[in-house]
Amino acid sequence: MADQLYLSLWFPNFRFDTLPATMVSVMRQFTLISGEKRVSAASVYPISFTEAPTYQRIYVNDKRAEENTDTSASIIESAVAEATEQLHDDMAYEFEMRWNLWAPEVDLNYPNPDIDPDSDIDPEYESAALDPLWRLQTSTVRILGFGPKFDDASFDQNGHIRVDFGLDTPWLAETLEDEQLD
Repeated sequence: MADQLYLSLWFPNFRFDTLPATMVSVMRQFTLISGEKRVSAASVYPISFTEAPTYQRIYVNDKRAEENTDTSASIIESAVAEATEQLHDDMAYEFEMRWNLWAPEVDLNYPNPDIDPDSDIDPEYESAALDPLWRLQTSTVRILGFGPKFDDASFDQNGHIRVDFGLDTPWLAETLEDEQLD
């Protein structure tokens, strides 16, 4: 069963008014990995996640953005500044970004139906031909900053900033055999 994978960050001597700058520096770490320096979406939740967002914006960062040359709003600093314009201690600030992960392409035709099991093909050659191909795949990461009064001070458990990587399945590779990962 898949679980969520989180990275919780606590900062010593953290002051809430530094939350926007701290979020920008955490988000910049993902630009070093993926090269993507833009935010895909931003949301602000009041009181708890059961409430409707008070702010929400989706940025267009694909080929459609070429039509509109002004895509500066999706730059990390601009998106964080806009979403945290009215900084409140009972809100959570969520930003989505894209980054690239190496993931194996699982062959759905395994074992290879074109190879006759009664043939004289060397089994080592057959297994070498079926090694998984690893490709960069775009994945979504969510960075959340918590106000001290949001969700009954849940930042004590979740951290001042929480990085949500999504489901843990890309990190476990349970569908592959141990021999294939060598």
